Amino acid sequence: MEKTIFVATFLIADEYTEHGFRIKYCADDTPFDSDYMEDYGWIFIVQQEVGIEEPDYDVRELLLKGLKAEERKLVAEYAKSKASIEDRISKLMALEVLS
Repeated sequence: MEKTIFVATFLIADEYTEHGFRIKYCADDTPFDSDYMEDYGWIFIVQQEVGIEEPDYDVRELLLKGLKAEERKLVAEYAKSKASIEDRISKLMALEVLS
């Protein structure tokens, strides 16, 4: 599915950059109001209409895969830690029996 967005480039005077100006790119699905931006010290340079292809897949599926992988990793770490503690407990119990 194709979606149209508008990309605008502005020159911004600010105190955070070394040279006093920086370029900012903005993207939105409606045209920019350059007069509004100029009220904030942004100098409008150019605006372009761009067509982008939106993916057909559900992002939740990718998020679920990532979460499941993280869950498996945590379960494995827990099992390893638990096994180590159980091993130490059994060794201490063995020492009690021997004494």
